[in-house]
Amino acid sequence: MANITVHSTITRKNAIIMGVLVAFFLFLFAFDLYAWLGKGFFHPVELAFEVFVLYILAERMGAKYTYELGKRSIIFTKRGLFGRDAKHEVLYKDIFGIYLYKAKLVSYIKFRRTFRLNSALDGRDVWVLGYEYHDDKGAKQNHRVYFKPSPEMLAALKDKLPGKVHGTEEKTIQELVKEEIKAEQ
Repeated sequence: MANITVHSTITRKNAIIMGVLVAFFLFLFAFDLYAWLGKGFFHPVELAFEVFVLYILAERMGAKYTYELGKRSIIFTKRGLFGRDAKHEVLYKDIFGIYLYKAKLVSYIKFRRTFRLNSALDGRDVWVLGYEYHDDKGAKQNHRVYFKPSPEMLAALKDKLPGKVHGTEEKTIQELVKEEIKAEQ
């Protein structure tokens, strides 16, 4: 099977939404600058908060993501706003499930770390890749990666990881519990 590489895309709807958010916070920032320079009302916390939010929005919009299926692992590459690359590699043997993200207050699994490796401008659905990580002391931790794969990548992942690509978190948990029971026996 050939290596599959997916790049983040830009959807017009998401670009409009993010553009409106940036315009709103730029307006607030300009208003606070006017209040400070024109009227003498200085609010450093408000200005700092607006600069922070504008930076976060720019980082979420400006970053480019690449997902690559290799022989032994899936490699996530993030090219940041200032051109710095960050790589994150997950071995296939460590993956316990891939499922469609659904926002909820409490998850069935406790995740120690979460990596958001998806663009806010990409219109595809967010998927969660859950995997086991063993720290320096050998303790097992659950980590997850939020990413936006293409349908072709999901099909390739189903082939590489039979029984681990599911539509829901509940199904993934059921399969994980079955594997743990089988390992204990």
